[in-house]
Amino acid sequence: MTPHLDNADTGVAARDEVELVALYEAHYEKLIGLAAVLLDTREACEDIVQDAFARYWTLRRRPKPDRAPAYLRSMVLNRARSVMRRRQVFQRLPLWPSGSATAAGELAVLAVEQQHVVDRLRALPRRQMEVLVLRFWLDQSSSEIADTLGISLGSVKTHARRGLAALGGDLAPTGSGDIGG
Repeated sequence: MTPHLDNADTGVAARDEVELVALYEAHYEKLIGLAAVLLDTREACEDIVQDAFARYWTLRRRPKPDRAPAYLRSMVLNRARSVMRRRQVFQRLPLWPSGSATAAGELAVLAVEQQHVVDRLRALPRRQMEVLVLRFWLDQSSSEIADTLGISLGSVKTHARRGLAALGGDLAPTGSGDIGG
């Protein structure tokens, strides 16, 4: 037996669904790109992003529409970190005999235009890496990055400046951003 929905409930549900679809269409690929810097396969990135949208849909109290993208970015970052931590634990455990074949999915490498930059980003301290990824892969402003990561605007600029210095200019600003100064 399905619960009865009156016209007001149906209208709210339909409006919520339209907003979610618009949010998905506008941000899905950008969120995949964000996860791709932290993880190594598109499949893993898609799983994380889809999970973020599913969890967002089930929230009893969703953030205001203008805060939804930052909320989703935070969800994706948090889940990607969890996946990375779990992988690190498994890498330390001798669960498989040495020399065993690696799963085909693990061998798939995400096609990233500047693989050396991605490798160097991954070597940065976590917060510096996150700030630079949000800025240069998702073209986020400093204030959007601060909202996503839950840190101050000054911290965003400090992490960006330190991260860029550590990279030695591999991600030099193109003039359109407001980070670092």
